[in-house]
Amino acid sequence: MTRPFLKLTDHEAARRFHAHRASLRARRLNLRPPGGWPRPAA
Repeated sequence: MTRPFLKLTDHEAARRFHAHRASLRARRLNLRPPGGWPRPAA
């Protein structure tokens, strides 16, 4: 990152948004498949 002041808010917001969705999706998938945690849903 060369300029942390250029688009820190947008970048952080996007990362947090994707991370949040990914975590929720992972939790849902974790509760459904028995013993299958690294399972890519495609």
